[in-house]
Amino acid sequence: MAPAHYLKNEMIMTSSVPLGIAHHFPRVCARLRFVALLGLLGLVSTLVRADTVVSGDITANTTWFAAQSPYVVTADLAIRINAKLTIEAGVTVYMGAGAGLGVESGSVLAMGTTQNPIRVTSQKLQSGQPAAPGDWNQWVFGSGTVDTRIENTIIEYGKGISVNAAASAPWQRQRQKR
Repeated sequence: MAPAHYLKNEMIMTSSVPLGIAHHFPRVCARLRFVALLGLLGLVSTLVRADTVVSGDITANTTWFAAQSPYVVTADLAIRINAKLTIEAGVTVYMGAGAGLGVESGSVLAMGTTQNPIRVTSQKLQSGQPAAPGDWNQWVFGSGTVDTRIENTIIEYGKGISVNAAASAPWQRQRQKR
């Protein structure tokens, strides 16, 4: 019986005489098509990256994960009822025009690293437009702010950070404001 060569579920029969390169050509083409398809799927998956749109009230502990970044704040965002917003290292937060973040009762834990900082910036950059200071409102830490830490976080093109006198000042280490 002639030796059999398998390609997925199809059996290709060959004679006992070596067929040279022509013998391998169908398998090579099939593999190249498969590799090209995987490459195309990989390209499409990197191009189809969805934003996580947020606004309104945060009333329960919430985490913004780097894998779901970027986050787009389209309108004011308020942290209430002792909720904690945790922002993972490497997250990008795009702030829409006029949008701000206010902590009325709760905390923000934004712990970037020197290699993977958190970036809070203008949504204009996302569409390739030039950004400018004041593009978005500000982050306001009210008197109900507790246990807040902001480290290795770049905050740019907004109206800044406001800490009310009664609020405990957020710990800021290696924070950049532009």
